[in-house]
Amino acid sequence: MLSETKVAREFATVQTLVYAVVVAPVMFALLLPGGSVFSWLMYVAATLVAGGLTLALHRAVAAMLSGTIGRTMGLWGGGRATESYFSMSMVQSLIVRERWDEAVAPLQAASRVHTGETGATILQQLGDLHSFRLRRPEDAVRSYRRAREMWAGVAGVGGREGVVYCTRRLADLYAVALNNPVAAERELARL
Repeated sequence: MLSETKVAREFATVQTLVYAVVVAPVMFALLLPGGSVFSWLMYVAATLVAGGLTLALHRAVAAMLSGTIGRTMGLWGGGRATESYFSMSMVQSLIVRERWDEAVAPLQAASRVHTGETGATILQQLGDLHSFRLRRPEDAVRSYRRAREMWAGVAGVGGREGVVYCTRRLADLYAVALNNPVAAERELARL
């Protein structure tokens, strides 16, 4: 689905082309009935150039204004504020489309870059992906352990909840998928 601005631009482009190809020759024929083919072609070319320049100017002004207004109102961030942001939307779209193997690589790459709460969340999602979707318990254990280490460094309730979640998931994996009740009891003892 196209945005309203894109639709307006596309309509302006089509309108310019229709004017240049249909209306301009008719106007030329009405204004100068005795004109030559060369003068008619020059009129069409001049109309196309003028329409293209008008459209380019419109796009440049619109981009400049939207960028200026966006930065002023803080809609697009800018500067260094958004450099460390990791978009989960690509990974989530892969997961929703059941392309789980393809979702692993971006999560692993992001987990090497991010630390703190963001890194812990990424590792936790990687562990969930390995555990629930891909049925790779060994990889899930590694991800949950790293996530738990990162959650331990996060202050507040979020950090404690992250540690508890990862510890419970580790206990479940050891008890069921890896059939290691001793390791499962060790994990439960941490709670």
